[in-house]
Amino acid sequence: MRLRCDNECTELPPAYILPGDLLHILGDQNDTAYPLFHDYASQARGDRYAGYTVATVLWDLAEGTATLLRGNPRLHQVERVWRP
Repeated sequence: MRLRCDNECTELPPAYILPGDLLHILGDQNDTAYPLFHDYASQARGDRYAGYTVATVLWDLAEGTATLLRGNPRLHQVERVWRP
């Protein structure tokens, strides 16, 4: 499983990853056996991992914020944003 995740992440430009691009990667379910994001839909398609992704938190160190997303991060469903 780790090898597949590493392969996908190495295809990204190394300098800077935009938050939207990162959420797109974290929500990936293209690999039906070992998707990065686990939910009921991935389980129905053959996800071999027995767990589920509970939440995704995007930390923006430059802005000093933490954003909690529910569901697949690709959908950008913001539940809460913490600011300093």
